[in-house]
Amino acid sequence: MWQFYQSETDPAVKAELLRLLSGNTEKLIEIARSEKDAKLRRSAVQSLGSVKAANTSDALVSIYGTEQDAQVKRAIVNALAGQRSVQPLIQIFRKESDVDARRSILRAIVDMRSPEAIQFLEEIAK
Repeated sequence: MWQFYQSETDPAVKAELLRLLSGNTEKLIEIARSEKDAKLRRSAVQSLGSVKAANTSDALVSIYGTEQDAQVKRAIVNALAGQRSVQPLIQIFRKESDVDARRSILRAIVDMRSPEAIQFLEEIAK
């Protein structure tokens, strides 16, 4: 399946192959990191958000740091929020300079209402 994905050039076919790869976190991470098509990167990120594996949140934080597309970045924030991954969101928030992106990340942290999130909110309110 992976070889087909790598050699395919049609985005619609690649999108279908990506759905078939949805259980393979390593390949999804690779697609999210290196795929040229932002829509396909976003789909890979969304699939990673539904997987609660140890390496996914670290990979998503890493990808966020190099990603240029705002929609893919938003998908990463949503994926981490869906995983209830407070610390990775805090890490991204601290490095993000874009005001709108920071606001979006902060909303995701607030919505979690976890002790970690509350502690962070108290910290930045000082």
